[in-house]
Amino acid sequence: MNTTIGGKYTVLGEGRPGRLGTWYTVSTADSKRRGALCLQDQRLADPAAAKRLAEAVRGVNGLRLPGLLNVIDQVVDDGRTWLITNAAPSPTVEQALTGGAALAPAVAALIATDTAQTLLQLHQAQQAHGDVTPETVVLSASGAALLAEPGWSHAAAGTAAGPGHDAAGWARLLVRLADACADADTSQLLRQAAQQVEAVGGSAGLTAALTGLSAGTQRIPGFGDRSGVKAIAAQTAPAAARPVSAPPASVPPVAAAPTAPQPPVAPPVPTAPQAPAAPQAPTAPVAPSAPGYGAPTFATPGAAFAPSGPPGPPPAEETVQLAGGSHSGPVSGLPAQAPPPGQRPAPPAVVTPDGATRMGGRAAEEQRRSASYQQGRVTPPGPQQDVNLRFGQGVPAAPPAWQIAAAQAAPPPRKKSVSKRIMAFLSALTTVVLLVIAGYVAWGWWQERNNAVKVLKIAVTAVQPPATTCDVQVDVVGTIQTDGSAGLITYEWLRSDGQSSGALEQAVKKGETSTQVHLYWRFQGQGTLDATATLRILKPQVLEAATKFTYSCK
Repeated sequence: MNTTIGGKYTVLGEGRPGRLGTWYTVSTADSKRRGALCLQDQRLADPAAAKRLAEAVRGVNGLRLPGLLNVIDQVVDDGRTWLITNAAPSPTVEQALTGGAALAPAVAALIATDTAQTLLQLHQAQQAHGDVTPETVVLSASGAALLAEPGWSHAAAGTAAGPGHDAAGWARLLVRLADACADADTSQLLRQAAQQVEAVGGSAGLTAALTGLSAGTQRIPGFGDRSGVKAIAAQTAPAAARPVSAPPASVPPVAAAPTAPQPPVAPPVPTAPQAPAAPQAPTAPVAPSAPGYGAPTFATPGAAFAPSGPPGPPPAEETVQLAGGSHSGPVSGLPAQAPPPGQRPAPPAVVTPDGATRMGGRAAEEQRRSASYQQGRVTPPGPQQDVNLRFGQGVPAAPPAWQIAAAQAAPPPRKKSVSKRIMAFLSALTTVVLLVIAGYVAWGWWQERNNAVKVLKIAVTAVQPPATTCDVQVDVVGTIQTDGSAGLITYEWLRSDGQSSGALEQAVKKGETSTQVHLYWRFQGQGTLDATATLRILKPQVLEAATKFTYSCK
């Protein structure tokens, strides 16, 4: 009997330990290879840790980076939560190196550059992996190096992953690749990149190291050809003809007596991530001895609980489900831990729902339909009290009916009348005029406050008195002596015939101690006239000087 998960995925070969559970390679109905992670981390019993993990998966999945092992589906099968990824989770770099795979120079360089580019894309999106090791770098069948479980360990632990973690982890990965590479030049190139990223640190160190590494890879024969990575992935891929078999009849499954059909819940989880163990006989992930731990599940709408058929392409939106209390039980067709001889299997402990996520009545019904494909399924009793968390924006809730009715009943906005528009224009125009007047007054006040010049003495003379010449223009010159300060001098000319020039201004620069002003007085006709020209200083202080001359024409 073949082992299946949720009636959709067939488990192939043996599992490998991951950070939060056990990874398996699975096959879809159309023979596509996928990854399946059974969540078994005890820390996820804490609802806060489960919520952090859900947010981490949601944030990274939304980026759809090609260099990540992305979650595309979730299945809750017999009380265990499985995360389905878009590619097989094996082999990892650690598995390939431990298995004695030959690491060609081009393969080592491709793994280094692929992982660095993915890390930098994560950093640009304000994300980080936080746990880059040979165990979290997967070699895919397409010849790419993919990063698995990005940020998940830090989310479960309640710590923050940052670019510093990624730079340090990538440097250690390069050292491991350099040790496994037989080519001395490529090994030296990888070590130099590791030293550079450690010296600079963070995203800047990754960028600088990747730049130098990319320049050096041009001298590596075959760089860019991914056939070497594909060959390593093909060598260690599980065979499709070797699915995990059902447990022998002598091994009783650990299950609770059925009472009433209930939707399956999240799996129990063991302690913190375990060290990788040597491969054993093909078995399913074993539930921990203490049941009752929940774990988050991540579902795609319409696909996570489909009763049959292969999973579709990665959706645009996914739903995160934080499961409540769960029970311990084997996945259908997979062997579970046998109790000690002579001891009956202990029924699962029923725990109080811990505020995890529910998918709603429809999702629960689809889970029960999916469970009908498994014979001998046992589900724990008890309701689940959950909270919805969704990938993406989701469908916005409809407004209340009273808001819709009020919006429909509201009268249309009135247009402003012509008189109101004219009043608004006049008001704006008045404001502008007042601002101009205020500015002019302020400018005059500023000039007065900053007019530091002082007039010391003035003198007035006629350049060429008319004497006996007829029809002449007399140039009267006023000489003003100052203290050398800068400012404006306001003055006026007064003539003895009653004419005045009005207020005039003369600007003086700093350092000038004398300036001249002119009055041009024209005389015509015959006769004699005694004329007087007076220069009066109005500002900065009042002074006055005059000159007299006679016009005579016979």
